[in-house]
Amino acid sequence: MKFRRFGRTGWQVSEIGYGMWGMAGWTGSQDAESLASLERAIDLGCNFFDTAWAYGDGHSEELLGKALRANAGKKLYVATKVPPKNRQWPSRRAFTLDESYPPDYVFEYVEKKPLVPAGSSMPEMALRFILNNPDVSTIIPGMRKLRNVEANIAASDQGPLPAALHAELQKHRWVRTPTEWSQ
Repeated sequence: MKFRRFGRTGWQVSEIGYGMWGMAGWTGSQDAESLASLERAIDLGCNFFDTAWAYGDGHSEELLGKALRANAGKKLYVATKVPPKNRQWPSRRAFTLDESYPPDYVFEYVEKKPLVPAGSSMPEMALRFILNNPDVSTIIPGMRKLRNVEANIAASDQGPLPAALHAELQKHRWVRTPTEWSQ
């Protein structure tokens, strides 16, 4: 696992962090497997975990608490989120889902990104694309299964994408212009 400085904090966080949304008690989520996945991620060098109270009304945070207690001697970092006090979310929407993402448009783009090299996967390529940006401290993909933990963390060992592939993929990225309500 490679590490990067987290913003201005000076913390050295794993390039691949652990997004915990999938551990919130959803269909297919099993606590024993989730805990084993957390332990494996820590063993492989992951030290940054992203959770939120909304992930199962605190369930993912309970699981993370168990992993943190079991690894008390290790330097682990946690980011969490709480709902706004006024419970007003999401922000106002200007467009409907059908206006922004009609099914034929989505399928058009799904069937276009055959840029995944042989022996790679789309998730690995996506993580490695992000690793090309030195301003990124950590990436927090959702993981709850051992195979996802091992595959995602291996992306750090692979490093950023080759320049030619990264340049080709950049042509397909969405450059978002923030709106007043999204800030």
